[in-house]
Amino acid sequence: MKLGDKIQHLRSLEGELRGLKRALSKSEMVRLIREEQGSSISVAYLSQLESGKRPHMTEATRELLASFFRVHPGYLVSDPEGYDTQLTALPPPPEVRVDEWLNRSADEFRSQDPELAESLERLGRHGRTRELIVLLAALTDSPALVDEMRRSVATKPKPRKSPNTKNKTTKTPTRKKATTGREGSKK
Repeated sequence: MKLGDKIQHLRSLEGELRGLKRALSKSEMVRLIREEQGSSISVAYLSQLESGKRPHMTEATRELLASFFRVHPGYLVSDPEGYDTQLTALPPPPEVRVDEWLNRSADEFRSQDPELAESLERLGRHGRTRELIVLLAALTDSPALVDEMRRSVATKPKPRKSPNTKNKTTKTPTRKKATTGREGSKK
């Protein structure tokens, strides 16, 4: 939206807010600014701003109009070409989108390839998914390293479940103490 369009829009809103059921005229606006703000702006200058003949205004004029319309001074500039005034949510960061993609893919492969589905899910749960995928891509440049890793993972001892066997307690034979009778002899 161009600066001139914004000023016209604000004049229209201000007229409605003041109960006029129409936009403030330029001369009414100039008079109200003088009365309420204690400063002045000319009708000719206001016309030039609205028509676009003057695409910029001084900082003092911007502050004066912002105060009168009760808007932030930064609003009173022309928006850049292609600027969208609609608020939109930012897309999630790439890491989140990759995790979501991995989880969707895991669901897709679950019945066909459970091992692949489980691997995709594990990647999606990992806190540094992007880093893992970049490393995986780098591995494709080094087949020897891939083979070495495959051997390392294949020979890695898997934790064994201990069978449910009863713990047999073996009794260690205890030595009987030599007892001394009244006679002082050992038995």
